[in-house]
Amino acid sequence: MQQNWPLLGLSFLTLAFVLFTLYRKLANHKVRLALTAVIPIEIEFEDADPAEFSGLDKEQLARLTEQMEKLGFARLRDYTTKIPGNSAPRGFARLLVHRSEHCFAEIMATSQAVVKGLPPRVAINSYLEGEWDLGTSNVAPERGHYFMQLPRVLRMCYSDAEPAELLRRHLARRTEILEGLRINVQLNLSVDLYFARIRKRMVERCQGVQRHQPLHELHAATAIAAQRSYEWLGDFPEERQRRLVHKS
Repeated sequence: MQQNWPLLGLSFLTLAFVLFTLYRKLANHKVRLALTAVIPIEIEFEDADPAEFSGLDKEQLARLTEQMEKLGFARLRDYTTKIPGNSAPRGFARLLVHRSEHCFAEIMATSQAVVKGLPPRVAINSYLEGEWDLGTSNVAPERGHYFMQLPRVLRMCYSDAEPAELLRRHLARRTEILEGLRINVQLNLSVDLYFARIRKRMVERCQGVQRHQPLHELHAATAIAAQRSYEWLGDFPEERQRRLVHKS
C-alpha cells in the first residue's frame, strides 16, 4: 500500500492542475463575455441637444469648443449613441473636423461622466491609408483599454493635456507614421465615414477580445490604468522596420 502513495500523490496533483486549468478557462471566458457586453455591435447615432443632458458640464463644453475652433476645427454634429434594446443613460459628443489638417475631433462625455457631472474630454482622430487609425486624447487610461487594442488602431492618451497640446502631439506622430509606412492620410472627412469607422472598429474589438486571456493579462492592463498617459503603437514599429528592410 505504501508503494502507491507516490502514485496517489501524483494523481492528486494532476487532478488539482486539471481543475485549476478548467477554472481559469471558465473564469477567462466569463471575463471575455463581460468585456464584449460593453462593446456595442449594433449602434445608432442620433442628433443631440446639450440642453437635454442635465449632468453635462456645459461651461466646459463651451470652453473646449472655443479652444478647438481657435485651432481650426469646425463643428459637424452634436450626437448621442443609441443601442437597440438598451435604455441606459446615454453619453454626449460634439463632432468637429479640421479640413486643412484632415482630422476629426470629439468633445465627449460618457454616460457615466454625464451622470456624475464630470468634465468632457477631447479626442482627435485621423484615418490613414491601409486601414490605419491614429487617435490622441486626454481620456484617462483604464484597464479595459488594454483589451480593446487593435494592431492598426494606434492610440495615445495624455490625461493632463489641453487641446492645443493634443493636436501638436497628434500631428507630429501622424507625420512619423505616414513617413514610416509611406502612406497618406484619408481625405474623406464625411460624417458617414466617421460613424462607419466607429462601427467597424467596434466589431473588430469584439472579435479581438476573444483572443485575450484576461486573467493572465490583468497585470499588463492594470499597469496601463496606473499611468497618467500611455501610447499604443500596435504593429507600426514592426511594419515600419519591415518596409525599411524591404526598401533597402
